Amino acid sequence: MSSAQYTNQLKIRVSELFTSIQGEGPFTGSRAVFIRLAGCNLRCYFCDTKYSQDPSSGEVVELKKLVEFIEAEKPQMVVITGGEPLLQKKSILELAKILGDKILVQVETNGTIPPPSSIPSNMVFVVSPKNIPVEVENAILRIEWIELSKKDRVWFKFLAASRYDVARIRDYVLENNIPLEKVYVMPLTREDMELRELVELHREIARAALSAGLGFSPRLHLILELK
Repeated sequence: MSSAQYTNQLKIRVSELFTSIQGEGPFTGSRAVFIRLAGCNLRCYFCDTKYSQDPSSGEVVELKKLVEFIEAEKPQMVVITGGEPLLQKKSILELAKILGDKILVQVETNGTIPPPSSIPSNMVFVVSPKNIPVEVENAILRIEWIELSKKDRVWFKFLAASRYDVARIRDYVLENNIPLEKVYVMPLTREDMELRELVELHREIARAALSAGLGFSPRLHLILELK
């Protein structure tokens, strides 16, 4: 990267930075650099990264340092997660622009903050709504995400703990005209689950999603005991 790209450089508050396999959603299996940002506008009762909810947690990092880490790791993609990444929208957009089209940047969002008005060509979004079926307080999915999904670069990842949840998700998707090909259903897991229980839940949700005409996303990193 040229030094000019870092003039008046932005910083970003990071909770975690690591390399692993993307275990969820449309890019499952990809080797990815994960940038977990600090700060979230929701308080999900099932959250497995509560340490990232506090906006003052983690460490303030220069974008240049993140770019250097990404270039050294040579991943297939970058995943920006949280927390809620769009609370630091300006910085993540700038990071994507610096990285350029040579690498895909996936942003994981809860969908309560509208999408950026201008989206870099290498940035995609996976929206994990928290209003259905889990019903988290103040988790209102912005209609803009549904509209954007009809064009390109947006997928949805719904959490389900049972066949009944999958049926509710299908009803919601159809009622809101969300493209079926953009929808994944993922098991809602617990931190204390043993491997056998984890696999059984995956099987139940996968079968229900298949019958409902919806896509299925595993939580592959949990099954493989990866970060």
